[in-house]
Amino acid sequence: MVVYIAGYGRSGSTVLDVLLGSHSQMLSTGELTFLFKDAACNDRSCSCGKTYIECTLWGDILRSTRISANEANNIIRLEESPKLLIRKYLLGKEKRNINKLTYKEINLNLFKKLGGFGFRYIVDSSKTASEASLRPFELSKNCGLSVKVIHLVRNPLKTWMSEIKANNWEIEGMKQHRRFRILRIIPGWFIANIYAAMCKIHLGKDNYMKIRYEDMVSRPNIVLERIGNYIGVNLSTQISMIDGGLPFEVGHNVGGNRVRLKKKIVIKKDS
Repeated sequence: MVVYIAGYGRSGSTVLDVLLGSHSQMLSTGELTFLFKDAACNDRSCSCGKTYIECTLWGDILRSTRISANEANNIIRLEESPKLLIRKYLLGKEKRNINKLTYKEINLNLFKKLGGFGFRYIVDSSKTASEASLRPFELSKNCGLSVKVIHLVRNPLKTWMSEIKANNWEIEGMKQHRRFRILRIIPGWFIANIYAAMCKIHLGKDNYMKIRYEDMVSRPNIVLERIGNYIGVNLSTQISMIDGGLPFEVGHNVGGNRVRLKKKIVIKKDS
């Protein structure tokens, strides 16, 4: 089963991903949609510190994918990003079908390999912003995977202020500062959360749960209990770890959030 964290960035998705990944049946993967994009970059590495091809988790998956990381990423972006819909439909029906089948092959191989490590749940915090807006729908409808969506929402003003302070990917040198970036945050927030809310309609109300970032930081115990009941796991150990101020280990996270670069994180209750 895929536990998919949807919504916009800067909303605590990486922290929630790592927290859930501390459960013995759950694997924290970070922004899994960008695995092949990051693997194609020579200067990117897994949060474990190794390059993706050398990583004990990702290396075998990348070697078992029959096309290059760059080609795999191009197909994933084409299928998951609404920005590319026009280009997608200019390719012709035959090419669209081939891309859809290849997308399915890439992801079924990916999740099969991850499941082979003995985990029942794969936590994917790719969210529903920009390039990954359609990912939860594609994983469910195209790939036939069981997807449970956690729609994580943060106050838009607080999100905007957090993004102004620092952009996660720019901190890691992934891209240059874009002009008017701060003006794109609020409309981006609304669009990402609209796509996340649509999961309730297209995937069914039993596969959708909405939580507020503010509740997660002020009442993590209650939020975790709700999540546990929703996906069918006992998160009492994680609740006890938070109460005791114990650290959560960051394993093999993909993506640009700087939190993943820490070896361990401590969840602090806030108001």
